[in-house]
Amino acid sequence: FCPSMPNIIASGSRDGFVKVWKVCETADEGLQLKELLKFEPSTKGGKKSEPVTAVAFAEGLPDDIIQYGILGIGTESGRIEVWAVPISDDSASKEPTLLHAIAANDSHFDTVKKLSWRPMAATNNVESGAALQFTLASCSQDSGVRIYNI
Repeated sequence: FCPSMPNIIASGSRDGFVKVWKVCETADEGLQLKELLKFEPSTKGGKKSEPVTAVAFAEGLPDDIIQYGILGIGTESGRIEVWAVPISDDSASKEPTLLHAIAANDSHFDTVKKLSWRPMAATNNVESGAALQFTLASCSQDSGVRIYNI
């Protein structure tokens, strides 16, 4: 789930696609998912598509950029990318943007199992106007844990 918009959720799949969904209430008080966005990360790992095995939204973004979410994506080959994904209702007209790809020599060498962002309040003073600093932790099937400053 996206911390700044709790009705937005992201998923990754074996077919190599990331999807961003909006959770909507139905007339009968049920829930349904509306697909807002579907894209394929840039990492291919030498294959036609690279299975996406982990996704996580960063939290604590300033209100003036709330129309985008910062999404970490981990793959079966151990690669990690960070994307800005549109999360507003009109996101169908916007494209996701690759913000950062972890270099291959700094990546895991096996499947990324989990990603977790350091809470923004612990690392940033958004009011100061300074650049945002993100910290992303990852764990992998290679038994490694890595921490990246992005």
